[in-house]
Amino acid sequence: MSLADNIKFRRKEKGLSQCELAQKIGISQPTLAQYEKGVRSPSMVTGVELDRALGTTAEKLVEE
Repeated sequence: MSLADNIKFRRKEKGLSQCELAQKIGISQPTLAQYEKGVRSPSMVTGVELDRALGTTAEKLVEE
């Protein structure tokens, strides 16, 4: 799975909407949508916040 797919999968696994996850990590919902579509990649800081919010690690998010 791609990073985009993993973010979306983990978010849904946690039962969070895009808006809820975006608020948790301090970004806008449209930005999160771009991450999930693979249009944009999160910065290192945002990636760390995603890891925390999703209960995962960077390594697991980028696994194929």
